[in-house]
Amino acid sequence: SPLATLDAYLAACHPLMSLILLIPPIDPSTALRAELLLRYTGEVLDAIPCYPATRAVLPRLSSWLDELDKGWSAVLDAKIWDTETSRGRDVSRALPNMVFSPTIEDVPPGTHLLQHAGLDHRVHASAQSARLGVRSYRGMARHYRPKHKFP
Repeated sequence: SPLATLDAYLAACHPLMSLILLIPPIDPSTALRAELLLRYTGEVLDAIPCYPATRAVLPRLSSWLDELDKGWSAVLDAKIWDTETSRGRDVSRALPNMVFSPTIEDVPPGTHLLQHAGLDHRVHASAQSARLGVRSYRGMARHYRPKHKFP
């Protein structure tokens, strides 16, 4: 199998994560972006434990999980993904020369874009749970102390 190691799996999955995060946080794409990242997160977090952990791959796993967490933060805050910095950027600052309205002209101030977009609260709650799962994995990867020596 070409994805015999966790390192190979993470390398193969990364472009898909980047593609999902590049979906603009503007309707009608807002809900699609959150739903795809939710599904992606579930698939990846289910697959990671199937690979043997080696000391060499743990820093890469931690870095990858950190980027996934930052991606979730960008999605939940309805920010544009900046591939150069691997962080979300405010839409109005990222596109300063555009007349911008995230959904419709009368979005009440302080309203979260995903809430205004009509995303089902269960999807939003699932997304928050997925982000917490990513953070849990990150914590485990950082503090992993194997009982056995790895090659």
